[in-house]
Amino acid sequence: MSGGVISNNATGVKTSSIKAVNCTFGSNEADLGGGIAQWEESDSASAILTLQNCVFSNPGNNYAIEFGTPEVVSLGGNLSSDATLLLSLTGPKDLNLANPLFVDFLNYDFHLLPGSLCIDGGIAAGAPATDIDGKTREGAPDKGAYEWGTTATHSPNSIVLPIEVTPNPTTDFVQMQLENDWMGAVTLQVINAIGVPVQTLNFEKTSALWQTRTSVSDLPAGAYFVRVQMGNRLYSAAVVKQ
Repeated sequence: MSGGVISNNATGVKTSSIKAVNCTFGSNEADLGGGIAQWEESDSASAILTLQNCVFSNPGNNYAIEFGTPEVVSLGGNLSSDATLLLSLTGPKDLNLANPLFVDFLNYDFHLLPGSLCIDGGIAAGAPATDIDGKTREGAPDKGAYEWGTTATHSPNSIVLPIEVTPNPTTDFVQMQLENDWMGAVTLQVINAIGVPVQTLNFEKTSALWQTRTSVSDLPAGAYFVRVQMGNRLYSAAVVKQ
């Protein structure tokens, strides 16, 4: 199978043209092109893909050419997690080899976490006035289908908040501290750059002040994301392990 989301095929002397604006292609799989694949039957056929403010983050390749010399046109504001669109995403605000920072990649929640490079990373001209949830896109639009805000679908009425992580960068451990009125279960996850949790720890919060020191000494060097869930409050921060 080619094209986990879209397979754009042109036959004969025909042109097959697709334009995608503020789309998120996430967690899709295919034998060729987890996000999009293009195919041209002959030199007379023309497959053209136009992208604006789109986000690609899929296992395997985000984009692939099945046959021919199809074209990818960037209007800017796009992000690809791999290098398969490196020669095509060269427009304003385009990013390659970047993590979009989804709320929960493994559970298909493609809302954005605080600190995501997608936030305010889109091109305004031609972008829709609202996102897929009906939320108004204010100012510079975000990349992808979801405009960042204080709510996400990670859990009902979830509130996404920042958390300070120290030291950052780090070599051995990360330390966090929160003070709020939540009493009960706390889940802490350390998530790698492709959205896979590499550590999950559970705590019980019994007082206003909660603090923890978590070892990361066994993790490979790279970028990680710390996520702390307290009821409907989701705290998140990026951290670099050296």
